[in-house]
Amino acid sequence: MIATASFCALAAVATADGRGDATASAHEVVAPATCDGPQVRRLVVAFVAAFNSGSKAQLDALWAQVGFRWYSVTRSKKEHYVSYSRANVLRYFAARHKRAETLALKSFRFNGAGGDYRHFQYTLTRRANDIARGAREAYIGKGAAVCLNGRSRLAVWSMGRPEPD
Repeated sequence: MIATASFCALAAVATADGRGDATASAHEVVAPATCDGPQVRRLVVAFVAAFNSGSKAQLDALWAQVGFRWYSVTRSKKEHYVSYSRANVLRYFAARHKRAETLALKSFRFNGAGGDYRHFQYTLTRRANDIARGAREAYIGKGAAVCLNGRSRLAVWSMGRPEPD
């Protein structure tokens, strides 16, 4: 599975936590050395909250305009969504909100910097009216944030169902 294979490439550096607001203009200048683990964790927590509420404005503010790479969800080999277009991802979020999809973050690990990106991995549960008869499903994933004037914005999000043992 894509998400599982991606985990092999991640090197765990530190675990981070934190709370707070992670919104700002997406048109700010890149300042790569300022984003840390707690700030990136706040960004992920803010994304999950905005996704669950369906807030178009908050979701728009949390995703990078400069540096956006992709968003992907793999439920099975036959059920896979990927977009390399920020505009398409925002439409996808609206469509998933109509299906009452929610995410619940279970774990977060900050994996350090690579160029202008700050890498992380996570586990979460996903629930929606049109998957698993509305039951929660476990997912694993990885992502990356870019830093804009000391604030982070999401650039990569990949999540998939764990492969059975």
